[in-house]
Amino acid sequence: MQTHLAAYLENNRCNEILSKEVDKKHYFIHSDIISFIKSTQSFKYQELQEDFSSDKDRVIIKVSEQESQRIPLWLIIRKGLPVKGTQVQLYAKQPRSATDTAQESRYQKNKLIYKTEYHYSTISREWEKLHIP
Repeated sequence: MQTHLAAYLENNRCNEILSKEVDKKHYFIHSDIISFIKSTQSFKYQELQEDFSSDKDRVIIKVSEQESQRIPLWLIIRKGLPVKGTQVQLYAKQPRSATDTAQESRYQKNKLIYKTEYHYSTISREWEKLHIP
């Protein structure tokens, strides 16, 4: 089953296989979060620059980690991340019409990344490959 899921992700929508270091406590790729906000919400990133100067990236990551402790990650992704009064989005919705090129451009910057991992099965007594999106 995992092999089929990984093949589907790779062939249909997955941008890449995870090769970056992941914060294993919160499951964030910090550089991707900052990059997405910069490229899709530059005006909000500029607001954070004015408020926090060089600490803006650290503040964004800290708030994302704090929010993930009290709110499910799927809900944070859906509603956005409140960073000290500035609401930033962590994904761009698919445009409803082909005429909204700006929304399509933001949508194309979404990333879906998965990582292949292994675990030891006590049933088969073998290492099994897992595909975790």
